[in-house]
Amino acid sequence: MAFATNGATSVEETLYVVGIDGIDAGKGLAKVDLTTMKLTKIGDFSGDLTGKGAELTGTGDGRLFGFFTTKPNAKLAQINTGTGATTDESTLTGVSTGDAWAFSFWAATSGSTRP
Repeated sequence: MAFATNGATSVEETLYVVGIDGIDAGKGLAKVDLTTMKLTKIGDFSGDLTGKGAELTGTGDGRLFGFFTTKPNAKLAQINTGTGATTDESTLTGVSTGDAWAFSFWAATSGSTRP
């Protein structure tokens, strides 16, 4: 799960979550209404990330990224917060996952737009 701002100029945030069924299977992207605690499914990831699990991180400008626990190498992708579709997928060669992991956006360097 991760909070992401609702846009580059917004001070409001949304809590996004990924349903995970076992270690390797995902159930897509959802969001939590923090007032009612209601879970609303947004959609599954796209392409070869469909049905995969991910750890999420949000950015201050409203973007959401997923660290996907694919085998043999993990993957990084941007996630559309309105549909769950994934874009800008990158294979992280040599990065494998165990049973627990964390993922976070810290700060962009000059010209960087990815975690």
